Amino acid sequence: MMNTRLLLAPLFLGSLSGVALAQTDAISQVGPLAINFDAFRDYNPAWVFTDAMKMARPWIGQFADTESPFTPGFTIPTTENGWPLPAPGLGAATLLLRDMDGVYPAGIYEAFWTGTGVLDFGLDATVIETPAPGHARLLVAPTYEGILVKVRASDPADPIRDIRVMMPGFANDTEQTFHPDFLEAIEPFGALRTMQWQNTNFSTLSEWSDRPTPELFSQAAEFGMSAEFMVELSNTTGKPLWVCMPYLASDDFVAQFARFAAQNLDPELPIFVEYSNEVWNQGFPAHFHATQAGLAAGLGPSGFDACLKWTSERAVRIFDLWNAEFEAVRGPGASEDVVRVMAAQHANPYTSETMLDHELAYLKVDALALAPYFGHQFGTPEQLNATLSKSVAQILAECTDEITQELGPRMAENVAVAEDRGLPLIAYEGGQHLVTVGPVQFHQALSEKLTAANRDPGMYDVYRTFLDAWNDAGAGFMTPYSFTFTYGVYGSWGHLEYLGQPMSETHKLRALLDYADTVTPPPATGNVTPFGTACGGLITGHFGDPHVGADFSPTLSGAPSLAPVNMLVATGAESFGGVPLPIELGYLGAPGCFLLIEPPVVVTTLSDGLGNASAPLSIPSNSALAGAEFFLQWTAPAPGFGLLGQVFSNGMRVTIGS
Repeated sequence: MMNTRLLLAPLFLGSLSGVALAQTDAISQVGPLAINFDAFRDYNPAWVFTDAMKMARPWIGQFADTESPFTPGFTIPTTENGWPLPAPGLGAATLLLRDMDGVYPAGIYEAFWTGTGVLDFGLDATVIETPAPGHARLLVAPTYEGILVKVRASDPADPIRDIRVMMPGFANDTEQTFHPDFLEAIEPFGALRTMQWQNTNFSTLSEWSDRPTPELFSQAAEFGMSAEFMVELSNTTGKPLWVCMPYLASDDFVAQFARFAAQNLDPELPIFVEYSNEVWNQGFPAHFHATQAGLAAGLGPSGFDACLKWTSERAVRIFDLWNAEFEAVRGPGASEDVVRVMAAQHANPYTSETMLDHELAYLKVDALALAPYFGHQFGTPEQLNATLSKSVAQILAECTDEITQELGPRMAENVAVAEDRGLPLIAYEGGQHLVTVGPVQFHQALSEKLTAANRDPGMYDVYRTFLDAWNDAGAGFMTPYSFTFTYGVYGSWGHLEYLGQPMSETHKLRALLDYADTVTPPPATGNVTPFGTACGGLITGHFGDPHVGADFSPTLSGAPSLAPVNMLVATGAESFGGVPLPIELGYLGAPGCFLLIEPPVVVTTLSDGLGNASAPLSIPSNSALAGAEFFLQWTAPAPGFGLLGQVFSNGMRVTIGS
């Protein structure tokens, strides 16, 4: 428990108008870890929603009597929200929970829909009962095939639509949007980056009117998940979102996204905002868009320089739009809820320097974000034979050497780049990069070797070396890539291969969680909680939020005018002189009054002409105070209250935030 006298050493008296409140440090609140979600698809082994239909793949047009879910595969017209409108004799099929090797939940699924027509279910699903029109009960025995949903006929005047396939245990529950398995798995992470959920890398979305909505037949569609579901997840979990604005997004799109977030996101939660993803990376369309735009604007001298400088300008423009919308919706100062992230290339500090220094962009940025990866070289065509000749242990040992000899020093160099501009360094991605690329992407033996390295228990130690190097460099939180991913020729990105995977198999995830437990304690949240009862109309209140480095003012109302009042402060609220608290003071002539705390510190001040008082205090900028608690209670004179001559306010418990 903290020493209250030390805390109150900077105590000063003054009016509330003189109090300067500290801003919440949203970046430190994230803690040591954030997380990247993977592309939201029917085959991704994270069942995010209780309604599995939300992860359906696009409809596959076929003949009504076709049993294969893939043939012939022609286009079918749909309603505005994507429900199929097949012509007579034709049908449309979709797949849920496909290619997961049977790891998704087994049991009774409940399907519901509206409209007139014929709706079938197959593959892993068997219809065992149809309790009512528009309702089928399915027995699901998971395999790699997943669940087939097929519209064999649909009345154009009343098409089959609004299909829901509720997972076991949820029946017709429309209140619980997110599956508890998913919520439990993401609990250790302090922020949620939705770059892949938004299909950022290849999205052509530019106008808000074209954005995905919650009413679409699936959230695994072309333009990604709707802002509504992402914001709902943030509100549900109490975790900040990290969103990416599409590289083609118009100013109107950006402003409307920001307005929606300002109106609907819990005001206690910050939101991280980034322009696109890896615009410096020639593997993504955003790079060529930015290069062309930068050259047209005369931002050379090279195409790469033009790309970086134009990206900087566009990012700052996006940040300004977000700030303006938050201020317009929430009022002055609300732009502090927006964390502006400039992302650059970890391997090339020049990209950070160029983007941050261009037109002094660092003055409009809250964090520099990079992606430290290790192990790129093992999956390249040039290293094919060398990698195949190595044991898994040798590959992991070389990864460790790379981290200690190359990656760690580069991390420190990038921290210096950020700090020279007054910014923290965080990671937008990071971790292992053992993946086959280019002409050897589908080389089975090479892919299997790299997958084996990811599954090897030795990867735990490699990851701890990586994370410790990041921390030792003085960087902020790490955002590993990625959450869940099925291992194979497309990489072994997941820190879970599927929800519910035994912890004994998840060596990368174990390393993350152990790192989070040992590197730094979770950030403390400032909190004020009243307790107990007051007497004589004396009420405790406060102004401001209690955070390290902040000014915080306990207040009093209901006192006599221009009277001496006392603020009692303690580090505990358990006993007074060995007598358990609270202590009823009626025997001292103060009926209904209670002593709620043991007061080792008494601060005396005067009430004003209206009977109000305050005792502003400055909480030192000492991170060791984060999470500490103190308790307080006020007393004021009350003639006629017996020997005590005092009335007592209710109590207040204060937790200091970081």
